[in-house]
Amino acid sequence: MTDHEDFASRAAILGGVPVWGTIQGSAADTAGLRGGDILLRVNGVPGNRVGDNLGRDAFGQLEIQILRDDSLISLRMPPETDDCVIHELRQQLFGRKPLSSS
Repeated sequence: MTDHEDFASRAAILGGVPVWGTIQGSAADTAGLRGGDILLRVNGVPGNRVGDNLGRDAFGQLEIQILRDDSLISLRMPPETDDCVIHELRQQLFGRKPLSSS
């Protein structure tokens, strides 16, 4: 198994989504995601089940839980985050739009 397959397999076992990389200034970058992260939860919903339901919580923010280097990290996109950024993040993570140019 390659490192690429190991990473994808680990993300799947954890019920998450692998983040292969981000483009500087993209929605994923703005959210604080980095290549090598595993997206575990968004507003309490498992990463692999978020899809089109990616949206703000009752307080208007987006709370993202990731696994980075074996540490659980919570990231927040505040209520003032533009809806276009959230839509772009949704497309990057679940709409087959690449997070990385490589």
